[in-house]
Amino acid sequence: MKHFLLSLLAIASIHVVQAQTIGIGTTSPNPSALLDISSTNKGLLIPRMTTSQRNAIGTPAPGLLVFDNTLKEIYHYDGTNWRQMINSLNNYWKLSTTRNFVFNNTDSIGIGTTTPDEKLHILSGSIYVQDNRTNENPHVIFDVPAVNANEGGLQFKRVGDTLASISYVENTSFANYIRIGLGNGGTRSDFTVNTNGEIGVGTLNPAGQFQLSTYTGDNLLISDADGVIQFSVPNITAPVKKAFIQLSGGDDLRMGTNSGNLSGRFIIRTNGGDRLYVDQTGNVSIGTTSTAAGYKLHVGGKAICEELKVQTVANWPDYVFEKNYELRPLQDLDAYIRANKHLPEIPAAAEVEKNGMEVGDMQKRMMRKIEELTLYILQLKEEIDLLKAKTK
Repeated sequence: MKHFLLSLLAIASIHVVQAQTIGIGTTSPNPSALLDISSTNKGLLIPRMTTSQRNAIGTPAPGLLVFDNTLKEIYHYDGTNWRQMINSLNNYWKLSTTRNFVFNNTDSIGIGTTTPDEKLHILSGSIYVQDNRTNENPHVIFDVPAVNANEGGLQFKRVGDTLASISYVENTSFANYIRIGLGNGGTRSDFTVNTNGEIGVGTLNPAGQFQLSTYTGDNLLISDADGVIQFSVPNITAPVKKAFIQLSGGDDLRMGTNSGNLSGRFIIRTNGGDRLYVDQTGNVSIGTTSTAAGYKLHVGGKAICEELKVQTVANWPDYVFEKNYELRPLQDLDAYIRANKHLPEIPAAAEVEKNGMEVGDMQKRMMRKIEELTLYILQLKEEIDLLKAKTK
């Protein structure tokens, strides 16, 4: 009779709902489960055995669960091997004895190690992020609340080396920025891109679109036999090249406008003002924006030098000393000077003031007059010598 009552009590506590759904401690078991156990003061015990007993189970079914009394761990059989699930002694969740994936009581995850140093510690491995969603790219998000910190990102360090980092910094003094830095070297080691799209090397707060601040060595080194710094203007399809600086031939420095820039000038500027211009045809102007037509150099001001060489054209006036050269008679020269107030073939003062003079041409004209003057002197000497001979 006692056994009968116990059987009825057991049957009363088990309710079969719908097809093959059993509820223990509940009158409404979830229809998606074969067994629904409900209790607020009791748990579920799975088979408990030693490690030797577990390993002695013949042909265990995949998914079989047991508690290993020897190791104090729950194991499941994956169809090939027993896999460790829980380690209650060391307070961490572990995948297996052969594959280290742990989650401990400090909320730290270790992959390849049972003693993670940070919230996520991967030993001897890499991180691979793949995103198969349409029109999406793989990415990692670092969300740092402003109330907790002002910097968050990646840090890199090899044993014995200086710590390097990539981080996002919220800044109240100037624009927020992405910082790439090395150790505690201050801004010297920093590469930054701020929210304005400005880039700084050696500075956290670039003053322009790009600022390079260095303390030792070369400020900017371009190691390329034909290295070019190209300046272009934005264009929807492609940048339009306008000007460049280039190392040419390994030793020459070339700078100027590109071949497609038909009207641009090369300008040198000092103290806030444009000083020297080279136009699209190669004409040079100094101290003036205009270029005198027909001249390669135009100086808007005085010029001084220790020596000036003028390469003139042919026909230098040595022909004056040829025997067939017709020297203007002195009386004709006298009449010309009285009438025109200047020497023949020499421009008048008013013309020079208006149009200036060409140094090479003027030197040739002056040399002709000097040579003619020499001939006049020789003629006069000859006449004087004749008169002296007659008076003796």
